[in-house]
Amino acid sequence: MTVITETFRRLDKTAPAKADVGFVYFTVNERRYVAAGDFVVVQVRVPCRLVSGVLTSPDLVAGPALVQIGSVGPIYEIQIPESANPVRLWPLIDAGMPQPPAGAPGFVRNGGGMARAEVAAMQDYPTRPKDPATMYFLFV
Repeated sequence: MTVITETFRRLDKTAPAKADVGFVYFTVNERRYVAAGDFVVVQVRVPCRLVSGVLTSPDLVAGPALVQIGSVGPIYEIQIPESANPVRLWPLIDAGMPQPPAGAPGFVRNGGGMARAEVAAMQDYPTRPKDPATMYFLFV
């Protein structure tokens, strides 16, 4: 069994103060006993309320699961590890994302502190606006 945690924050600072209240939904496999020694596996949806933007799930069964951020957000396939310590959600989502084919643009795995990557011409770089969360790849 594993507890999953993550901190969410809104990028839109004009949003109302209560905008960070929401849910993250986990769909996990659970064994249900039907007779002595017999059981079936069913999928159970576990709603987890964010408190001040922080997710703390109950103990979840290790193994494959689905996670949905908000009631209409995308659904991600994750693998819940067996852990005695809480595990962050984002690395589980990131690990479950498929890599695009070799040479396909648009895939950057964030090692921390980077929001996006952009290719720029060396001669244009000095005059363009800079984003501190963007990694720039310069070409001649």
